[in-house]
Amino acid sequence: MSRLMILLVAGLLAFLNGCSAVNDSGDSSVILDTERAPSQKVENGIAYDRATLDLGGAKKVVLPAEAAVRRTGEAGKVQLLMAKRLSFGGHPSETMSIRQSRKEMGCAVRTEGAALVVAIHGEWDSGIEGGARVRLVAVVPEGVEVDQ
Repeated sequence: MSRLMILLVAGLLAFLNGCSAVNDSGDSSVILDTERAPSQKVENGIAYDRATLDLGGAKKVVLPAEAAVRRTGEAGKVQLLMAKRLSFGGHPSETMSIRQSRKEMGCAVRTEGAALVVAIHGEWDSGIEGGARVRLVAVVPEGVEVDQ
């Protein structure tokens, strides 16, 4: 398991178990990274979100290639654990914050026949100054086929 994935899982577990990070946002699901932002208009950090999907009649889950898969969880449900990171080192004309950016990042889901298809949306990269990324851990019950 990569170091990044270990950090992601550790952060998600801390969030899911009710542990709060020390930050000034008042929201334990947000960890601010104030040291890395060169502009007063940028509030970098990570926001942890989760969603639970009902499989309904789906026999297969299609996930992005970069998603990590864990085989546990409640039968008939898939849990999506997301770490949404804003890491921008530029000087934008308007303020940008992980607290606002998290609302534009996440997963899109649709049913295609007997498959539940999950895609990540809201990622971007400036090419020079950083951007926004979503790391995904999908908790899928045993017996459900996974395609990446």
